[in-house]
This record gives sequence, C-alpha cells and structure tokens, in this order.
Amino acid sequence: MEEESLQEHSGEEVTYKASVNLLLKVFHNYHMKEPFG
Repeated sequence: MEEESLQEHSGEEVTYKASVNLLLKVFHNYHMKEPFG
C-alpha cells in the first residue's frame, strides 16, 4: 500500500486511481476464488 504516494496527489486523480485499483482487486479476487454455491 502506497498511502504516502496517494497523499501527494489531490482531486479526481486519487478517486480515479483508487476506483481503478479497487476494481482490479475485486475482479482479480473474483477470478482467483472459486464461485460460491
């Protein structure tokens, strides 16, 4: 986690990067884990 790096930026850039990173993590975890049920 690079919190310091995020603090350097400000505005929509942080939100955009955070959203992209979050989506990537979600999709990655979804594909890595087996489906429930």
